[in-house]
Amino acid sequence: MEFFIGPPVATEQVRKTTHYLEVITPVQGAGSVVYYINEVHDDTWAACACWGRSGLAFDMIFSVVEHPEKAPKIAAGLRDSYPSLFLAYDNAMSEQYGAGALAQFIDPDDMNRKWFVASMFRAHDVASFDEKMPAAANRAILLSCQISMEFETAAAETQEVTRVAAQANGITAGDVRAAVGALTRGLDWLDILMNQ
Repeated sequence: MEFFIGPPVATEQVRKTTHYLEVITPVQGAGSVVYYINEVHDDTWAACACWGRSGLAFDMIFSVVEHPEKAPKIAAGLRDSYPSLFLAYDNAMSEQYGAGALAQFIDPDDMNRKWFVASMFRAHDVASFDEKMPAAANRAILLSCQISMEFETAAAETQEVTRVAAQANGITAGDVRAAVGALTRGLDWLDILMNQ
């Protein structure tokens, strides 16, 4: 199962496997979106946007939320920085899966645990499936896009704070790029902050 944002495609593609239905839909000027439909239980389906290995950031964020004493300043600002992520988290905790919620599934392709934003729906026949599936897929994709934008905004804000602090301490932009590159490749910034 692939990350929900994919490369450009000319037309919608649908692939059926033994475990799920994969739909790749072109987005004009922006590549494609990929979502999955799988039956969770009798007549209960999930439209899912896969976060793949990117979802590991969720593990770290929720670790801070569950153990705020490790990083109190970070924990206090997480809900403000990622409101859509916490909407999906709260929906999962309150079992509101139809509204779009975080879920973890084992990817049958590689047998690895992955995070998804999923919207569940009930469909007892083809007509009800065709009626409800598009709205569920739209909820999962839209919520995933909102979460993705929040991550991009937080990354940009972190980069700007780092730049200003570096300039104040006489560090050049090149020094900052080299340090950020090294940290990005080898270390996890949240883990570093939590262990200080």
